[in-house]
Amino acid sequence: MEKLVDAVRVLSVELGPRGSASEAERRAAEYAAERLRRAGFEVKIEPFRGLATFSLPYGLIYSGFALAAPLYLLSPIASFALALLSLAAFLTEIHALPTISRILPKRRSQNVVGMRRPKGEVKRRVVISAHLDSSKAALLWHPKMVAGFRRSFLTMVGAMLAIALLGLAGLFLPLGRAWWAQLACSLYLGASVILLVHRELFMEHTPGA
Repeated sequence: MEKLVDAVRVLSVELGPRGSASEAERRAAEYAAERLRRAGFEVKIEPFRGLATFSLPYGLIYSGFALAAPLYLLSPIASFALALLSLAAFLTEIHALPTISRILPKRRSQNVVGMRRPKGEVKRRVVISAHLDSSKAALLWHPKMVAGFRRSFLTMVGAMLAIALLGLAGLFLPLGRAWWAQLACSLYLGASVILLVHRELFMEHTPGA
């Protein structure tokens, strides 16, 4: 237990906040690799390039939905195209298929992989994974909001689909009062953008371990 407490102290106090693809994250990777080696694991460090924050790609995607309803007043075709592209980007990103994130600036990061070879017959493989970085604090992670995270996420996805479907309907007939429903959905996504902007501008990385 003392060794576990030592690891928590090093990560959360000595190394402290560790943003994604940051120098502090790199030091955490070196620390994790050394501990694994001392524990008898074969260790390799896999470099890659990654985003410093998820706020940028998802902020751009949510902005597309937020602008779709106002854009309908100028061009229904452009509004639907923007909603459709935003929906496609969202679905691919959440399934780990980079679209928006592919073209965004990236920084050097790394994975630490430790493997211990079995002494006898392999009956089962165990994989344990963990984050080396620590997240930024955010209003999104407030206990009252986290309790309803599933509900708010499904509401957001429903709003995205509604924006796209109403945009499609708007290509063939005037939306009339239905446009206000589309606008309400766009405002919901706009609120998500504001939360992400607030996170990036005003919140700090946590010293998590």
